[in-house]
This record gives sequence, structure tokens and C-alpha cells, in this order.
Amino acid sequence: DYVCFSAGTAQIKHSLELSKIVKEQDVKTIWGGLHPTILAEQCIIHPLVDCIVRGQGEIAILELIDALENNSDLANIAGVSWKNNGNIIHNKERIPPKLSTIPDPAFDLVNLRKYLNKDRHLGDRVADVNSSRGCPHRCSFCYITSIFRPGYWDGFAPERIVSWIEYINDRCRITGFKFQDDEFFVRRGWVEEICKLLIERGHDFKWATSARFDYAYRWGDDFLELISKAGCRRIQLGIESGSQRMLDFMKKDIKVEQIIPAIEKIKKHG
Repeated sequence: DYVCFSAGTAQIKHSLELSKIVKEQDVKTIWGGLHPTILAEQCIIHPLVDCIVRGQGEIAILELIDALENNSDLANIAGVSWKNNGNIIHNKERIPPKLSTIPDPAFDLVNLRKYLNKDRHLGDRVADVNSSRGCPHRCSFCYITSIFRPGYWDGFAPERIVSWIEYINDRCRITGFKFQDDEFFVRRGWVEEICKLLIERGHDFKWATSARFDYAYRWGDDFLELISKAGCRRIQLGIESGSQRMLDFMKKDIKVEQIIPAIEKIKKHG
């Protein structure tokens, strides 16, 4: 009855092509994801798009489908853009749900092996993991400032994150995983808890993630030793520029003099 598309900017062309096929079958299209969230007006005016869910969609999509099924008014569903007799309506923003209230992903409904990839540092069967959402920083080039309220970050409980990794491993025998978070190292104690669980349970997964330079610059040897022992094999760092003037222009909030010491520290721990 409904086909939902999660569209980044790069997926717009394909989303429109598929929406055309869907609409020819008299099925409603619902768009979400980064591009429709940031540019809701541009997307909802297209005749191939019936509704848009802006921002984090788990709760909004349920409410929207329920309302469509029952021919109820859509006006009170926060975070939704829709059409009413040719008029475009953008409902009020939705406050992101606490991640502790969201149920576990239904991993059993998909073929997890199709989502594995190869990585030269992590092996032949590598899974992607999202353990948190948001980033409290303000880099002017980043989509975060258009998606979340300023300063927003929320993480799933470390126990849940490790249990997801174990579930995927039970079915796919993974060699490693990548934390695809917007910013993994926002709360050091939370990262330490995840690492300690991986070590305590005897896992030897290799993993990778990304980090800000000001974070890495402040890390001590004890923290780097812990994440290395827990399996961290690669940290991707956003230098962006060697010019302090450009870094300040981008609101990166890092200092040029933090860059080389941070790299040296990380390399020291392998």
C-alpha cells in the first residue's frame, strides 16, 4: 500500500525513477532521509511524492501510516509534510525520540549478509553499526546543523550495541565492524563501557570509526590503549584544512597545532 524511500541527495534520481513505477500502481510514496528533511519544500511539491517524514522517522512513520489507513487528519503528526487539495502543509517539527525508547532493529527481517562489505583493515565480512545519533558540534559544511537541534547527541546503551554486534556475528561470522556514527567519541565514558564489554566477552573483532582532532588531542595513553585492546584498528580524522583561518571560517573549532600531536599519539598505539 505504501513504499517509503530514504533519500540522500545522491539517491534523488533513483528515488524519483522508482517512485514513478510505484505511482503507476496507484501506491502512495513516502519520502524521508537527509535530502527531504533539509529540502522538504523542494521534494513535497513533486507530483511523485505524497508525504515526507522529516528527521528521525521511527515514530512518525507509524503515526502517519495509522492516519492514512484510518483516513484521519494528518495535521497533528509532528515531523510530516503533506498535501491537502493541492496545498502543501509542513507540520511542526518532531522532537527526536530518546534512543532508549526505540525497539531493537528487526535484523531477522533482512538478509544481513547482503549488507556486509570488505575492508583492508577489518577483513572480508564487515558490518556497519550505528550506535548513536547526532553531534554537538557546529561545522558549517555538515548536514548535522540542518537535521538536529544545536548540541544534540544521544547514544544507545552499550549493552544493546554489543548485543547487536553479537547477533550479527552469530549469523554472519563477521571479521569486523565500522561505527558509522556522526561522532562516536562524544562521551568518553560511554565509549569506555562499550570497549570494556567487548574485552570482557572475549571478542576479537577489528573495528573502525572516525573522530574529531580536538578529541584525539586530549586522549591519554590509557584511553588509546583501551580502544586498541578492544579492537580499534582505524580512526578516520577530519583535518579539513591546514589553515587556521579556514578552520575558523568553517567553525571547525580545532587548532592546527592539535593535528600532528594527535596523529602521533594514535599511531603510537597502532
